[in-house]
Amino acid sequence: VGIDVGSHVLMALSDGTIVENPRWYRGREKRMKHLQRELSRKKMGSKNWHKAKERLAKFHYRTACMRADYIHKATTTIVRRYGVVFLEDLNVKGMQSNHKLAKSIADASLSMVANQFEYKARVGRIDRWYPSSKTCSNCGCVQDMPLSERTYECPDCGAVIDRDVNAAINILNVGMANYPELMPVEDD
Repeated sequence: VGIDVGSHVLMALSDGTIVENPRWYRGREKRMKHLQRELSRKKMGSKNWHKAKERLAKFHYRTACMRADYIHKATTTIVRRYGVVFLEDLNVKGMQSNHKLAKSIADASLSMVANQFEYKARVGRIDRWYPSSKTCSNCGCVQDMPLSERTYECPDCGAVIDRDVNAAINILNVGMANYPELMPVEDD
C-alpha cells in the first residue's frame, strides 16, 4: 500500500482509506495553557511550584501517550492488512522549521508514524522531491497545487480525486517500480 502522511489527514492510503488526525495537542491546548499559567504564578522552588510542575508534566505525558497509542493502533491495523508499505522520505525536522506549520507537524508526529512502520512492516521509501501531490495518478500530468486545495482536478484527463489519496496512489506506483524486491511473489 502507498501511504501519504500529513498534518491535515494523518494518513491517506492508496486504496482510498483515510486515517484522520485527532490533533491531541490542539484539543488539549487550552488546559495546557491553564497549567502553564498556574505554574508561572507560583514561587519557584516552593512546594506548590513543584506540585504545579508535576501536574504539567503529567499532562504532557498523557498527551504523548494518547498520541502514541492512536498511532500504534492505526499502523498495526494497516500492517495487518498490507505486508509492504511505501512512504515518502520526509524531512520532518526541516518541515518543523516553518513556524506556521511547526505545531501541526509536531502534533501529527509524522516521524513516529514512519518509525512505527519501519519495525512493523517491510517499508520502501520514495524520494522526498517526487511531486506525488502534483502528479495525476491517472495520466501522469503534473500541475502546481497550493496546500489549501484539497481535491486534485486533472486538466488533461478530467480526473477528480482527493489530493492525499492521489498522492498515496502515486507513492504506491513509484514504490512498486523502484522496489520490485519488496513485492510478494505470486504462486501459480
